[in-house]
Amino acid sequence: MKTPSIGELLVERIIEILIRLYNKEHLSKVELALEYSVSERTIQRDIKERLAHLPIQKDDSGRYYLADNSMFKSYKKELEYLLKSLIGGGGIYK
Repeated sequence: MKTPSIGELLVERIIEILIRLYNKEHLSKVELALEYSVSERTIQRDIKERLAHLPIQKDDSGRYYLADNSMFKSYKKELEYLLKSLIGGGGIYK
């Protein structure tokens, strides 16, 4: 089995974070960094730069959440199809 490239790991991490935000989870920078074996700075960069176009905010405990996921509602089927195709139906999307 081929070892995933850094780019593939980045895409997988971003997709998983996006799915979790879409599912209304509140995400901790520290917990995400541990889960993905990256630095907190990397997670912060993911949120602030790579997902900057989304209305992501912090709650009172410093966890990130998607303030308004209505932009996804009208494209839900397309988003589900895109995410499933990007991850190959590997069980990440629930």
